[in-house]
Amino acid sequence: MSTAKNTKNTAAQKAAKFSRLRQRAIDSGLVRGQDVKSAEDYVLGADLGFDPEIRVTAPSLEDMLVIQQAAQSGGAWDLALALFGYDDARRIVAVLDENLDGNAASQTLVGIVIDVTEHFYGPDALTTPEGFTSRL
Repeated sequence: MSTAKNTKNTAAQKAAKFSRLRQRAIDSGLVRGQDVKSAEDYVLGADLGFDPEIRVTAPSLEDMLVIQQAAQSGGAWDLALALFGYDDARRIVAVLDENLDGNAASQTLVGIVIDVTEHFYGPDALTTPEGFTSRL
């Protein structure tokens, strides 16, 4: 019985410490209050030529950091890779190449990247100076 109590105590202590650290970051003004604006999947479906559909789930912290780094590099391909993964990013490019000319395909890829990023992080997520998470 004492082992279970110690485990609960340890878990409660860890949760309290994480909560204090999080609040410290929020109070510092260096982080935004809420990072993920939507937990709903983002879907590119058959209506756009994606069969099977391409489904993106809400990003984890690790995903968010990779997406933020790709956004700071400024490359649509880097962002597409971070958001969709290699295989689905290639599928998107193939569908765009099949349906649009070069300029329109490139611009549409940027539009998709903006749309999925703003779906999860809100309007102007790619253009805010502090990025998705912080000013650090």
